[in-house]
Amino acid sequence: MSGAATISHAAVIVAGGSGKRFGKDNKLLAKIAGVPVFIRSTLPFLKTCKDRIVIVVPTRLRADFERISSEHFSPGAVLFSDGGELREDSVRAGLDALRNSKPDFVAIHDAARPMVTERTVAEAFAFAEENGSAVVSAKLTDTVKLADTHGRIERTLDRAFLWAAQTPQIFRYSEISLAYSRADGKRQPFTDDASAMEAAGFKAMVFPGEPSNIKITYSSDIRTAEALLADCPCD
Repeated sequence: MSGAATISHAAVIVAGGSGKRFGKDNKLLAKIAGVPVFIRSTLPFLKTCKDRIVIVVPTRLRADFERISSEHFSPGAVLFSDGGELREDSVRAGLDALRNSKPDFVAIHDAARPMVTERTVAEAFAFAEENGSAVVSAKLTDTVKLADTHGRIERTLDRAFLWAAQTPQIFRYSEISLAYSRADGKRQPFTDDASAMEAAGFKAMVFPGEPSNIKITYSSDIRTAEALLADCPCD
């Protein structure tokens, strides 16, 4: 529509975790084909989010993240914020850092997912604009069992309705900010941002992602990512 206002996008890259299962080094500073994990996770957002990207990092490592970023990004391309004790604390910090720019939609992305593509980011934002949100997810293909605390199978879940949530997860900035505001002080262990939206009474929409959008958890995942990159280079 002629004269329509441009919808603004932003991204919060959550890099505040400890990554204890990876080993003694910070997994986000490890390199995949010569490029640090957190840099690869941020690059696909540069075009869509312009200068509205916040990387939330551990306070003690902030200088390292900023130094490495300066080698890959132009000045002002990304901002930094200190992370918190829990993931939701870090997300809040990132959202707060965007308060002045007030984007229409914000993507929250785990810095440990370096294989997300620019195409997925752009298509997920477009989906969110049309549907209100976009939780990038992978369709489950395994048969999933629900078991009790003793390991006894209680029932088989219908995989036709099951998705493994990934990131980015994109929401209206006003809604995700409100969701985390409502949860502030309750110390609810949200493992993703859609959970915070659900707890606040909002509905989120699944957006089909790619199986290659893996999360770096163990050191062996670096080799897996490099193999995926060699077989099917990210855009």
